[in-house]
Amino acid sequence: ITGASLKIRGSIQGFMDKVDERFLRVNRGVLVNMEAIEQINTDSCQVAGMIFMLSRKERAANKRRYNDWLFRMAMGEQ
Repeated sequence: ITGASLKIRGSIQGFMDKVDERFLRVNRGVLVNMEAIEQINTDSCQVAGMIFMLSRKERAANKRRYNDWLFRMAMGEQ
């Protein structure tokens, strides 16, 4: 939510294996915290005023994962 970025050496997949379910890999080189997503469209998402294109291959799965996460947050699950 602060717009901070973190640089880490290593593979993104290795990092994804260590973080919780709040993070979404929107394309090959970008992970976003789902709490920071302002808007998600057909082919992109907006975070802190920046627009990131969604991976074509993972577009449907990412949207489903984001919507599931939103539902869990609305139901009070963490």
